[in-house]
Amino acid sequence: MKITVHYLSASILVVIMAALAQAQTYTKLYQFSGTSDGDSPNGPLFKDRTGNLYSSTYAAGNLNCNAPGGCGTLFKLGTTGKLTVLHTFSGPDGEGPLGGLVADSQGNGYGTASGGGNLSCQGNPPGCGIVYKIDRNGSLAVLYSFTGPDGDSPLGWLLRDATGNLYGATVTGGTSNEGVVFEVDPSGHETVLYSFTGGPGGAYPSSGLIEDSAGNLYGTTSYGGDFGYGNVFELTPSSNGWTETVLHSFAGGPSDGNAPTTNLVRDAKGNLYGTTIWGGSSNANYCLLGCGTLFRLSPVNGGWSETVLYSFTGGSDGAFPHGLVQDPNGALYGTTTGGGSGTDCCGVVFKLGTTGKMTTLHTFTGTDGANPSAILLLDLAAKTLYGTTETGGDLSCKTLSGAGCGVVFKITP
Repeated sequence: MKITVHYLSASILVVIMAALAQAQTYTKLYQFSGTSDGDSPNGPLFKDRTGNLYSSTYAAGNLNCNAPGGCGTLFKLGTTGKLTVLHTFSGPDGEGPLGGLVADSQGNGYGTASGGGNLSCQGNPPGCGIVYKIDRNGSLAVLYSFTGPDGDSPLGWLLRDATGNLYGATVTGGTSNEGVVFEVDPSGHETVLYSFTGGPGGAYPSSGLIEDSAGNLYGTTSYGGDFGYGNVFELTPSSNGWTETVLHSFAGGPSDGNAPTTNLVRDAKGNLYGTTIWGGSSNANYCLLGCGTLFRLSPVNGGWSETVLYSFTGGSDGAFPHGLVQDPNGALYGTTTGGGSGTDCCGVVFKLGTTGKMTTLHTFTGTDGANPSAILLLDLAAKTLYGTTETGGDLSCKTLSGAGCGVVFKITP
């Protein structure tokens, strides 16, 4: 399982991103059956040097495990469309992986499962979740099993530093059961770097973390903050431990976001970009709390200033946006789990240009996929966006979350 990131020159990137702005072609690469191949692919995709795609499914695989609908899988999708299951979770080795994989230079993958591990820990699904390592031969080892006070239910991806330490967040657990930020070293030792306590400091971090060159960590909480609608935070290391600074507390309503639940993106100037699933424009027939926002936080005079770059309307632009990816020119790409075509439908893939123009690159209708929630993969060399949808595809596949067990797709100019 060799995963390699490629980098291109700035001049080539300009040509590539200009091509992505043209008419798009959508291709469904694989649709899941809800059996041994998996169900509900929610994790971000990674691509190796030969074009294979890797990620996880939240459910199916082993239908006899404790989790309803199966415990999930790790998979490889080859360039010919053949899917290979690399690992099938069974409970003690994890249940319900959501964060996809991060790779080291030897081709080993690292990730989290939201449940399983220590099954005496009362999570949902059973167990409080794990951090795992899978080698290039498909052998999986549990690096750490959460027990509750040290964290419970890691939902986002892992961040790996140059020495092999892994950083992430759990949505609950910790001293107040409102989530933690943790570190797991290469030997499998876990350290709670910060335990959320609610209130202005936030609660329930549900996404992965990003890091700046000084080693500071950035993330979001989906609740808490000054108004109860979540915040963006920074954790700074020191000799006395890690200190949290709240960069922005969301106020909800039509002028601000509500509930940031997915990743942040940081540009070269230090600006942070993200989405909230609610807040902003409302739609009386669809999203009463607002259809979601795309925001930017900019460092200004020792503080931070928020700008709502776009408020989704629940129409052709979609509703309830999720994780972002940014191209070298500054354009942002993401997905929405709802909106697009009709009321309460299937979601879209969108692009927000540097001038603020919103473009819908694809509108899902069901058989081509539905409800995309994972971060997109921007493959610069192939001029292609890759992603997954949680449902849709084969609509005869019935899941706990809807019709269809999900798909892997690509969008090319």
